Amino acid sequence: DFFMTQSHAATSSLSVSIDQTDRKRRTKTRLALPLLAALALILCVTLFVAVRAGWFTRPELPVAVVPLEWPEEPNATSSTRNRAQTSGLPQAPDPRLIEIIPEGFLPARAADGTTPLSVYARPAATVLESKTPVPTVAIIMRRAGIGQLVTSEAMLRLPLEISFALSPYASEVDRQAIEIREEGHELFLDLPIAAARSPIDDPGPKALSSSLNEQDNHARLRWSLTRFPGYAGLLGHVGGDGVVPAPVRALIVKEVEGRGLGLIETGQTSSEMDRANFFRAPVRLSIENDLSSEAFDAALSQLESIAQKNGSALGVANISPLAIERIKHWSSKLSEKGLRLVPASALLTREPRS
Repeated sequence: DFFMTQSHAATSSLSVSIDQTDRKRRTKTRLALPLLAALALILCVTLFVAVRAGWFTRPELPVAVVPLEWPEEPNATSSTRNRAQTSGLPQAPDPRLIEIIPEGFLPARAADGTTPLSVYARPAATVLESKTPVPTVAIIMRRAGIGQLVTSEAMLRLPLEISFALSPYASEVDRQAIEIREEGHELFLDLPIAAARSPIDDPGPKALSSSLNEQDNHARLRWSLTRFPGYAGLLGHVGGDGVVPAPVRALIVKEVEGRGLGLIETGQTSSEMDRANFFRAPVRLSIENDLSSEAFDAALSQLESIAQKNGSALGVANISPLAIERIKHWSSKLSEKGLRLVPASALLTREPRS
């Protein structure tokens, strides 16, 4: 009985101890839950206030506003130079002077007889009507547009009397044609022609050639003629032997005469020129592009001698940095030598026969 009594007492004591422990735990839990809820509420409120206040927004970088004084007049190193001086040429194409075909616009005579040559050429009447005859020289920069940077440099730096022969292979050829004319330089079409014998340089995939039939040559000629508007005539310059094949030349002459264009060509004799029934002029000197500065200057001096002997002379030079530099320097000294620089169209003086 004694052991039973002791065991019962121990069990009772243990039960009382467990109950007390449970009551304490429940009491702590009841006290902790409101505290946690209060802390959570405080945290939520704090985050809300922080977001509204922009604490988590990336700050904007400071912006400095610096006032600039704009020039009252535009710089004279762009096309604005000549527009301000009213030396730019009229916009092209003139609606009177176009024939519309699927490939684009072809130059054409107007109904009243006006020709593209008379409208698109740079005026030079005041120069040619001088009472005292002055030997005249003209230069055409060919292959214009192939290198856009060097073309832009040439049209900005060279005198406005320098003519440009724009290549039909040039990229953005319409835009370049507009810019060149806005600067005041007249345009010719640099017509690609393959020489009768193997040329030194490749005239390109659209060149007229004696190895093609008339239909193919006519299609290639029309492709070139529709590449851009605003040219006064064609430059028929041939590499190699410098002779335009007879069938090709006959096709070119037919188009030029019918459309009222000028023609500047190589390889023609004076007697052939005298039999012309449209505006044309011969190239008296072709300046190669692989010359030194001294050789280039010598070629220009030779052109002067031809002009003094014949009264006029027309030269052709490939557009290049060297050509720009030497021609710019040369042209500034012409008046001292009794010579006058004129646009190439001014030397197309042969009146067409009826």
